[in-house]
Amino acid sequence: PSNAEAHVNLAGIEIRRGRPALAVEHCNAALRNQPANPDARANLAGALIALGSYREAEQHLRAVIADYPGIAGAHVNLALALVKQGRWDDAEKQLRIACDLVPGDTSARIELARLLDERGRPAEAAGELRKSLAAKPDDPVLNYRVAVLETKAQRPRAAVAHLTTALKSRPDWTEALTNLAWIRSTSIDDSVRDGKDAVRLAERADRATGGKHPL
Repeated sequence: PSNAEAHVNLAGIEIRRGRPALAVEHCNAALRNQPANPDARANLAGALIALGSYREAEQHLRAVIADYPGIAGAHVNLALALVKQGRWDDAEKQLRIACDLVPGDTSARIELARLLDERGRPAEAAGELRKSLAAKPDDPVLNYRVAVLETKAQRPRAAVAHLTTALKSRPDWTEALTNLAWIRSTSIDDSVRDGKDAVRLAERADRATGGKHPL
């Protein structure tokens, strides 16, 4: 029962299982034995965020960052806690720190892009994700996310290019097929609009879902 590492690992499991209250118990048990354990405090903050205790989570994360400023995940979680409190500028700052600490970490970049998009800056958000695409140009999820943002930024050509790349890796991806079909059928750009291709893509999506997907 005094094994702090075991409690920390159990807390991480309970968070992933959607049982944050149990995670809090394990984190507190770990901290009773090792009060300065950064992983215990980080997991505790994650559990508190899930429970809606955002200010308390922020306090723990700032304590972790004060001692270990190079932990990118702590900056990301702090950003999430700040977003829940409506402190968008502070959250953006933390996410940019995380991206600088681990440039190849797509999770931090995705969170930054999501925040920028929610703040009405889809073009900037797409630019951030393109930085991750430089290292993983064929990643279907990154390409899809960029395409959604490019659509919002009214750049249909770029959206089509990224959706096409995504479909090379996942040819039956319903959302990608549907979005590309919609762009092909509705774009005001003559070089992008292609009714026959739109129908072909929509039929592929319909077949992939067995004709059971309303969209």
